[in-house]
Amino acid sequence: MQKVISQAKIQCGEPRVFVVPREGERNFQTWIDAIQTNVKDKADSIQILIFLLPGKKTDTKIYAPLKSYLSSSLGIPSQVVLNQTIEKGKNILSIVSKVLLQITAKLGARPWVMDKLPLFTEPVLVSSLVVEKKSGSNNIFFTYSIDPRASK
Repeated sequence: MQKVISQAKIQCGEPRVFVVPREGERNFQTWIDAIQTNVKDKADSIQILIFLLPGKKTDTKIYAPLKSYLSSSLGIPSQVVLNQTIEKGKNILSIVSKVLLQITAKLGARPWVMDKLPLFTEPVLVSSLVVEKKSGSNNIFFTYSIDPRASK
């Protein structure tokens, strides 16, 4: 990660690392306890949390509740990466670059910019509508941008 950060010319302090005990790594409460021990009293100085979880998204019972806890309880941007993502990846630098892109977007940076588009001579609304059907429930997502570069 440090190599990709320096290549991207991003200023970042040395990361603080804590490890969840192996015997409890698949137990949600063990993760919460580790977060409370290592993060709660230092929350003011933390810019983002990155977690490396064991297993696959489909077989871990930690991923969804951890994401929910992090967004609702701590108020610190976070990125959860599954160990499988890194293990199956052929190019670790590419994977880390994509994770870094997600992190910078969460911190308010523009992940990409479209410049000098012909439609953008006048104010324009760029939008997207996605319908997701999953496990008997339907979700509709709508996103839009009125930014002149369609990047926010």
